[in-house]
Amino acid sequence: KMIAFIVGTLLYRSNNHTFITEYGKRCLFSFQSTLACCITIVLLGGQRL
Repeated sequence: KMIAFIVGTLLYRSNNHTFITEYGKRCLFSFQSTLACCITIVLLGGQRL
């Protein structure tokens, strides 16, 4: 979960819409980390999706 948070933060700070979108899509297809990724995406990059 911490790794997902760090990655999400780095992608959010990079201001790269494509990276954030791809990260979100990949997390949605990863059942084990879906919840953590969804929280990260919503908190850090939700408006960009």
